[in-house]
Amino acid sequence: MERCPRCERHDMRHTTRLLTRSAGGRSFTATIEIRRCETCDWSPLPVDAILAHDRAVAIQLALFGPVSTETFRWLRRALDLDLEETSRVVGLDLEKTLQVEHGHATVPVDAWMKLARCVREREAVDVSEASRCA
Repeated sequence: MERCPRCERHDMRHTTRLLTRSAGGRSFTATIEIRRCETCDWSPLPVDAILAHDRAVAIQLALFGPVSTETFRWLRRALDLDLEETSRVVGLDLEKTLQVEHGHATVPVDAWMKLARCVREREAVDVSEASRCA
């Protein structure tokens, strides 16, 4: 049996945990495999599982919305863009992008759609297939 890095007992067991993200008024939940110490209850979350879940959330938002400041940020972060890069991609000046990002301006639908398209293209999502599964 594996030794716990925290308490050093040989008490690590495989189990599952629910990982939930909320965005755009929706909740997205995934069951992930983790290791948990039976003695001290230490259970690190695997970074790769968290990142995969966040990518899946971004894909769902890119496919089905809604258009909002919050989902705009999710899409931008999924693409790992800073605000200057985002401005170039969506065709807004930096000041307008900052206002959108902080909720001080309405999200232009065409700018949101450009980010959504980039997420779908990066993940090679077939929109017709995905909409049948949703």
